[in-house]
Amino acid sequence: IGFYDLICEITMNGQSIGKRARNIKVAKLDGSQPTLSSYLLRWMLRLVDFTITSGAGAILSILFTSTGQRLGDLAAGTTVIKIGQNVSITDTILTRIEDDYQPTYPQVHQLTDEDAAIIKEVLNTAPRLPDAKTRRLVIRKAAEQIAQKMGLAPDLAPEMFLDTVLKDYNHYNGTVE
Repeated sequence: IGFYDLICEITMNGQSIGKRARNIKVAKLDGSQPTLSSYLLRWMLRLVDFTITSGAGAILSILFTSTGQRLGDLAAGTTVIKIGQNVSITDTILTRIEDDYQPTYPQVHQLTDEDAAIIKEVLNTAPRLPDAKTRRLVIRKAAEQIAQKMGLAPDLAPEMFLDTVLKDYNHYNGTVE
């Protein structure tokens, strides 16, 4: 089982069974097929990405690198890409909000679409982390970064703050019908 991902990615063109089901695969940053050494380096750094840090290393590196890569991908020059993708609202930064929604933070104008995407990714991913302490840390760190960028000290719990900021961002920048 320890070699499952490595063997699958090498023999299945950058995919495992789970990646194939999700229509994603590992590719070099230039879009080419990774080399054996790329797969091996990526696999070896899973220890840091997931085991040693309980997944926090992977999530934090994905959230705070401009390319959204985990440590293994950064070292190997690889990334995970979607193939044959169908786009839905959950794949975008858009969030459904009520028609009469009243925004809380007008400072969201200082955020970019990338910031909103990071917030949405944290809110969608952190609850699935196995360790409660890691979940709280990831959410708190993301909330601190966003609050700092907006130049404010939030008066809400970190998860509620991020949820409110995302709704406010959508209020000002477009919503889903």
